[in-house]
Amino acid sequence: MDYNEIRDVGVMMKIELDNMIIEYNNCDLDYIEFLVESLNKRSMKFLHFFGFEKLEPKVRIRLWPNLEKYRNVFKLENQNIVGIRQKVNQIPTIEMLSLKEVKKIKYYENATINDFENLVLHEFVHECQSRYTTKKSYIWLWEGMATYLSKQYGETYFFSSTLEDNYQENILII
Repeated sequence: MDYNEIRDVGVMMKIELDNMIIEYNNCDLDYIEFLVESLNKRSMKFLHFFGFEKLEPKVRIRLWPNLEKYRNVFKLENQNIVGIRQKVNQIPTIEMLSLKEVKKIKYYENATINDFENLVLHEFVHECQSRYTTKKSYIWLWEGMATYLSKQYGETYFFSSTLEDNYQENILII
C-alpha cells in the first residue's frame, strides 16, 4: 500500500532526527520548525525516563493532510482519534492528522500547536513503552503515563528519575 498516494500529500517533505523521521506536507509548514525542535528536545527526556540512549529503528511520524482519507484508511470507530501507532514494513510509525485536520474535529477545534505537540508526544511515549516491555500491562496505566508524561494536562515533574528508579523505589508498581 502506497501511503503517500493514499494520504494525497502532494509534495511530501521529510526531516530526519536522532530518534525519529517526520514526514509532513505544505499544510504543516507554518509550525513544522517549532514542532521538530520541540519533539527533538522533549523526546530525549522520554528516552532518559525509559532508560534508552537511542531508538533503533527510528520512529516515523507521518502527518496526514486529509481527515477523510485518514478515517477511511484506518477505519477508526472513535472519530476523535487523531493519532495511532502501527508498524509499516517493520518501521514503527505514528500516523497523525496534521494540525489543520485535527481542528476539524469538534473535540479538538481549539487545539493549539502546543496541544498538537503533546498529542504527538503521547503516541511517542506509547512507542517507548512498547520497547520497554512486551509484557501486557493495564491499558489505563499506559494511557495515564502517556498522558502525564506528554503534559497533556499540565506540567510534569517526574523526569528527575528514570522508570527503573521508580520501580526500585516502589513508587510505581505494575
